[in-house]
Amino acid sequence: MPKYLSGYASWQRDDANIVGSVFGSEFALWDTSILKGGKPFATGATFAEGGHRFRWCPSFPDYFAISAATVTSGGAVINVDNVRHLQTQATAIEIAPRPHRVTDFDWLASGNTPRLAVAVGRDVYVFPISVD
Repeated sequence: MPKYLSGYASWQRDDANIVGSVFGSEFALWDTSILKGGKPFATGATFAEGGHRFRWCPSFPDYFAISAATVTSGGAVINVDNVRHLQTQATAIEIAPRPHRVTDFDWLASGNTPRLAVAVGRDVYVFPISVD
């Protein structure tokens, strides 16, 4: 059982029927146009100590990111995942080492390269994400 439980949900901007959420150490994805008794169409593990925020990428709608809830996951860390490749491990991006943690983050919706803006303490880091 995770030590830190919180939940966060987000609708995909391109398709309002697609909802993603993180609760504790798992994420879930739903398609509300096909409810299947309320069961998600996909679930997966994220940080063992729990996820903090869930955000969809506006320029590449198959991508989503989850931030770690605590610093025990390795510091300020974000996992980036792809809906089409959920069977593979998420790409973990360490922004800062312990004792830092991600306060908040969001995707930047401009350009052809997805970028994350990540708040860690009093600093904001902006960096591109490779989609190859």
